[in-house]
Amino acid sequence: MEKLTTFSASLQLPSGKTCTVEYTVIASRGPGGIASYGLYVAIADTGERCRIEDLSVSRQAVTDFARRLRDGAVTPAAVMDVVQDSLGITL
Repeated sequence: MEKLTTFSASLQLPSGKTCTVEYTVIASRGPGGIASYGLYVAIADTGERCRIEDLSVSRQAVTDFARRLRDGAVTPAAVMDVVQDSLGITL
């Protein structure tokens, strides 16, 4: 897994504490060296994280999606639901 681009957003937890959520575009190489891109979303303060590989072969599409997640302050616990809703599938 190679980390490419990271976006961050501040989020206030129910406890009132503010933390930072990081949205990182990741890359991996498949057969034949073809790159595919995914996301790694984490809150360092709480240890909450989610990694989804192979979302697309388009780096730009995954980067745009990471920005939308950041703009919506989506937490790692909710990322999979948002991805499934966006793709219209259930994993």
